[in-house]
Amino acid sequence: MFIKQPRVESLYNLLTFSLTFLITFILASSGVELGQLAFIGLVFGALTAARRIKLASVIGHRALPAATYAIGILAAFWFFERLAGFWM
Repeated sequence: MFIKQPRVESLYNLLTFSLTFLITFILASSGVELGQLAFIGLVFGALTAARRIKLASVIGHRALPAATYAIGILAAFWFFERLAGFWM
């Protein structure tokens, strides 16, 4: 019983597909991560600006709980949306 050797073209196609898939996956994932880091940077920038103009003393006692609930609600929504995606 002889084992057929794979053709060079098949190996080349497999290698290029794998590399293309890997590069695309890395770029797509890094794009998402960079977007998240940019959002965090904007939030921290807004908080720093609010502290410098003393806005925090005016509405700080109401803004912090409101922001906390908004972030929690959004995180819960995304969690359940992704969880439901596993069964769809």
